[in-house]
Amino acid sequence: KLEGTASAFVLQGLDKQIESYEVEKARYEKTIKTLQRKHAVMRHLDALTGIGEIGALKIVARVVDPKRFPDRGKWLAYCGLVMIEAVSGGKSYGWKKPRYCRSLKSVFKTAALAVIHSQVKNPFKDYYNYLLEDKRLSEQNARHALARRIAVVALGVMKSSKPFDPERISKEKQLAA
Repeated sequence: KLEGTASAFVLQGLDKQIESYEVEKARYEKTIKTLQRKHAVMRHLDALTGIGEIGALKIVARVVDPKRFPDRGKWLAYCGLVMIEAVSGGKSYGWKKPRYCRSLKSVFKTAALAVIHSQVKNPFKDYYNYLLEDKRLSEQNARHALARRIAVVALGVMKSSKPFDPERISKEKQLAA
């Protein structure tokens, strides 16, 4: 009899915790939707395949002003998606990992995985397939390159405050060919 009452007590506590979690999750989702309605940049980032609402919020919260990154190399280093060369006195001392924002690296790596496993045809998935088939990169290197591409596009979206236009990429490919 004692064993049944103890397990019922524990289950009741777990049910209350789950209920509390669901209420809190709904509150966060409502707040994120409100922020998304207010800020066009968040909507534009959310429209990028793989980023999502939470990823867009993380990017906007961490970056604040995208104009502080003069070029994409600095941006990619801040995101932890490239290594930087240690140079002193004109001499190279090899490559090292920069200090970077781990949450941004996570957002872009997760976005790359979401694109790869997506069943929907999009320009990022086409780019990944191009890297695998035409460039013959390993899956890991292609995944890293895809994460960098998504990060660069996200920076462009934030700097321009305009939505991503996938047609622009296909037009650039046709001009290059």
